[in-house]
Amino acid sequence: MKRAFMLSLVLMLAACDSRPNEWNAYVYPDSSRKDREFILRGFATFEACRVAAKEVLVWFEAGDTTGTYECGFKCGPYNGLADLDVCKETKE
Repeated sequence: MKRAFMLSLVLMLAACDSRPNEWNAYVYPDSSRKDREFILRGFATFEACRVAAKEVLVWFEAGDTTGTYECGFKCGPYNGLADLDVCKETKE
């Protein structure tokens, strides 16, 4: 009984998550300046997000390897702040 209750509670909490089921790419062309980022939104898969982020780095850096990126799943604004996202999961 307790296990069924916990499972239903977890499923209800997951349903309350209003962030879209998509990946966003956060690209930092100069890894020493995290304040300068480009955000690409709306990828269906992590792989598509990663490919797009790497293409932006190649285009922006023209061969330099100082930039970095991360892909975030189910991202949305943090407490209503449009310039700060929080994600359920992030990967490089």
